[in-house]
Amino acid sequence: MILPAITTVRRFDASAHAPFLIGDERVGWIRRGDINALRRWPDVFEIGDASVRLSPSLADVNSRTAALGAVIAALHAEGKIPGWRNEIYAIRNDFDAPPLAFIERAASRFLSTMTYAVHLNGIVKYRDKAPKLCGVVDRASRRHQGHRSRHA
Repeated sequence: MILPAITTVRRFDASAHAPFLIGDERVGWIRRGDINALRRWPDVFEIGDASVRLSPSLADVNSRTAALGAVIAALHAEGKIPGWRNEIYAIRNDFDAPPLAFIERAASRFLSTMTYAVHLNGIVKYRDKAPKLCGVVDRASRRHQGHRSRHA
């Protein structure tokens, strides 16, 4: 049996997305249908046929964070970024890499940036019955809005 998330990732259609770049680093994918929503911020995004690039004038973490924050707040107010969590999240491709910018975590779905999470599973051993596998992720996932895959 193939899990639905794996099936979704395998169906990734690069032609339906544009790479989202900060500098020369691809940090996400933006659905082509969402690109028009970004055109009103030409000081923040350079939008070409092949990619969406954060403006090179936003040269440091603080300026990128401020510019993206304004865009994300506007898109959220319009309903394009649902599931607001009031959780600041770093844009980076590797867990230990320095952040390129900080965004509201809900926006990571719109920008398809890399996200990280912690899941805890364990086995509870009882004196009078068989051990039971417990997964904390099931309880936590019900609280959060579903998200689209980074590659879907």
